[in-house]
Amino acid sequence: MKNDDINTNSQNDGNNSEPSIKDINLTFSLTRDDLFWYNIYFARLMVFGFFLFLILFVAGFIVIINTPSGDMQTTFVWIEIAIGAGLSVCVGTIAAIALQVYFIKSGVIEKSMNERNYIINTAGIAVFNERGRIMRTWKDVKKVIKSHHGYYIRTGDKLAIIIPLRELQNPENLKSFKEMIKKYT
Repeated sequence: MKNDDINTNSQNDGNNSEPSIKDINLTFSLTRDDLFWYNIYFARLMVFGFFLFLILFVAGFIVIINTPSGDMQTTFVWIEIAIGAGLSVCVGTIAAIALQVYFIKSGVIEKSMNERNYIINTAGIAVFNERGRIMRTWKDVKKVIKSHHGYYIRTGDKLAIIIPLRELQNPENLKSFKEMIKKYT
């Protein structure tokens, strides 16, 4: 589907009343890396927990080695077991995300990686794929999150629109996108 064939029903119908904000037309496919970093972003407490539990685990191990035998050492061993359990939960969550995105055949993942056309303008964000169109007005957008890997646009229906930073390399597109986010969200 070509962008020329698409009527986005923009409020300005291509005649943008604000010269600094221009319509943005993007066509791209998400990669497995995009999906991995998106999921890790929302599970970032698990990543933080992993490092915290790892530090505590190592520190606890050193304390156990240097504590004389007896009740105090037994207490530290149980604390160390609890820290190890927390560490394994964090590692398991991160591993599950990686397995799901990179190794397990999933229809959801495969559909997420299909090529799509995105039109972002003052009316909102339209996403086109082979199944049809998803249109979200700026009023539908609950939150726009910028990470090191892209923008995650959250809407009320649990749908997130992922715009990788690599797709906003054009300075004009990036400027218009940031202006729309600032003005309409």
